[in-house]
Amino acid sequence: MIDKLQTEYSVADILPNIKNRSNVEEFICKNSQNDTEYMPLYTKYIVAIGAYIAVMNFLAFFGISKIINFNNFASMLGWGSIFVLIGIFIYKKNNSKYKSIKQNFLIQLSFVLVGVGKIFIVWGIAIYFKNEWAITGGLLLVTLATYNFYPSSIDRFFSSFLTILSIIFIILYLYSLKEFKEPAINIIFVICLAGSLFLLLSNKTKQKYIPLAYSALFSSLIIAGLFAASREFGFLSKTVYISDILISMVTAIALIGIIAWVIGGFDKILKRGELILATIAIVIGACFTASGILFSILLLVLGYALHDRVIKISGFIFLPIFISNYYYNIDISLLYKSGVLIASGFVLLLGYYYMVRKKLI
Repeated sequence: MIDKLQTEYSVADILPNIKNRSNVEEFICKNSQNDTEYMPLYTKYIVAIGAYIAVMNFLAFFGISKIINFNNFASMLGWGSIFVLIGIFIYKKNNSKYKSIKQNFLIQLSFVLVGVGKIFIVWGIAIYFKNEWAITGGLLLVTLATYNFYPSSIDRFFSSFLTILSIIFIILYLYSLKEFKEPAINIIFVICLAGSLFLLLSNKTKQKYIPLAYSALFSSLIIAGLFAASREFGFLSKTVYISDILISMVTAIALIGIIAWVIGGFDKILKRGELILATIAIVIGACFTASGILFSILLLVLGYALHDRVIKISGFIFLPIFISNYYYNIDISLLYKSGVLIASGFVLLLGYYYMVRKKLI
């Protein structure tokens, strides 16, 4: 996620202390800690695991004692609502700028309680309606109901992400929608990618919508990844072939647009040889429907542009995966595949030496 220091301190705050590095570090330390005990990141993870184990034991007790009926709509909806309300109450009481170990434990506990409560509510709705869209409807309901009242970025991300993900999987793997699969998945991809880029690149985006932007961006990544693995979707023998040419083209256009946004306009692309070559390579990649590879590069460029580690690291992780997958799925002999690998290596080396010569790296 976007680093807290990027939003907590302004240039006006840091500028008087910018004489040297030590002054800036001293300023941040003074303003990031008070008398409250400082807790390292690994301790927060331990606290989160402890909160999760505590809630799971609590639920196990309720299940064994049959206080909660997991097959009853009213029971699941009632207990789910109770857990969500308790979680929100705990969060509101303990969410402060500086947190002790106890407060961090309670914050993590509230997240687990809200998460379990949402699962119960969605489970109850699925039991009652017994429809493929019931889970999606339940996820959408709990997400909309808690988005403004429970300001946890992690909860907002997972709730939004799972909602979009459920829509994607129902469209791709529900055979009854075979005639609408391709246009529907293309529309969802365009909406998710365009919406996420708008929210992430706009200076007017409120902080509470950043998790929604992340969920839409990574949902787009999931779609690109699924098409990189296969173009046949359905259940068992009832599959439908879906082309990903539009997804590749949209990804290429978005990638070129981000590059233009970073350097200050499309006209500047035409003035730099390396960017013209990059644009040509992106268009060729789109023509060969390398949607996964293009999307990984998009994440890398976007991550560097926003100084966002999560997006950047995601690009680093998925790029070799999608390249390997694309190479494996090419329908040519091993001899030609080896030729493709050698040619690709030469192209990458030439690109590297060109960038070194132009002092771009």
